[in-house]
Amino acid sequence: MKTFTAWQYLLMEAATQHSQGKETFETRIQWAKDNLHHLESLQDTAEEPALYAVAVMAIRKVQAGKPIGTLVSMDAVCSGLQLMSVLSGDLNAARMTGLVDSNRRPDAYTDMTGAMNKLLQKAGMAHVAVSRGEAKEAVMTAFYASTAVPKRIFGEGTQELDVFYKSLEQEAPGPWALVKILVKAWNPKATAHCWVMPDGFEAVVPVEVMDTARIEVEELDGTSFTYRYAQVAPLKKGLSLAANVVHSVDAYVARCMHRRLNYNPWQFKAWEAKITETLLERVLGTSHDIYEESHTFLSGWLHTGLVDVNILDYAKIEQLPTDMLQRLLKILHRSLADFPVQLVTVHDDYKCHPNGMNRVREEYKEILGEIADADLMEDLLEQLGVPGYKKLSRSMGNIIRSSSYALT
Repeated sequence: MKTFTAWQYLLMEAATQHSQGKETFETRIQWAKDNLHHLESLQDTAEEPALYAVAVMAIRKVQAGKPIGTLVSMDAVCSGLQLMSVLSGDLNAARMTGLVDSNRRPDAYTDMTGAMNKLLQKAGMAHVAVSRGEAKEAVMTAFYASTAVPKRIFGEGTQELDVFYKSLEQEAPGPWALVKILVKAWNPKATAHCWVMPDGFEAVVPVEVMDTARIEVEELDGTSFTYRYAQVAPLKKGLSLAANVVHSVDAYVARCMHRRLNYNPWQFKAWEAKITETLLERVLGTSHDIYEESHTFLSGWLHTGLVDVNILDYAKIEQLPTDMLQRLLKILHRSLADFPVQLVTVHDDYKCHPNGMNRVREEYKEILGEIADADLMEDLLEQLGVPGYKKLSRSMGNIIRSSSYALT
């Protein structure tokens, strides 16, 4: 992974908030260097003027030798599609979303636009050109199972709409197949869809049906109005699982990031010492694995191969299986190898002090790599009543760990 200094991250932040967010890291840094002497004069033309001004003020403070508390920000490339590429083991979709290095700043929406326009040309429709804006809106919503937005943009029953769906299947077969499976996973008799994440978090999404009632107010001489409200009830068909399941994975990644980065060093060191002692005792034969498979966290580990340090708040170390303790020890070692990083997250947007951004980028890739090596999607679908899912590839973990643009 390409790493940078805190100063370079500040320069990148200014460039990104101005207009350079789609450029490579090096191009952003160079843009800020080229304009360093007059950054203030460019505020009116910035895409995000307020955030740009904050970055420039931080740059000036650093130049004056003053400490700063300013946060820099990096977010995932097309986060929904990025996570679905990991969950489905789709290497090409991973490439479009920054998880496979390609010597450029990735942009799935630009790639999808190009793919669709090529297919239009092959179909003898070279006179029809799809813009990135059109493709972005359609692609973003299609991977959350929307059919209305693509129809609005490309028309219903048109050749353009057919080409759009062909481009999704061609460029991101894993995520697109996953969308279809999640739509079919809808239970028409359920009042809620529920699943448990590997860290024990229980996702409960009630099924809400919109209804109307006519309300008459006697005190207003019988004046009436129609009241529209939502009630929990079974629904024959729904599309929301495609978005909700992926969002739950997004939240799981964010929780892991907070636990591993903004950690308590004394607690982590104590856990590290206790796990090391327990593993040594097992090697020497003075203790053995004793655990209950029914435990929530252990069930998640056995079904997915994923675990995070929050289990150590709830379970006794000596009662956890050896392979799980070895994974936890690896996570603790990664965290303790560097200083804690105070992290602010808004969905897939990760903010921290410039000193910590290398660590943030590194751990984000590690968590996605762990998911790529695990059976998370298989487990989630089984919980939703759709067993037997098989991802396209199980060898993406190390590729993801060596990438540079998972966050950009």
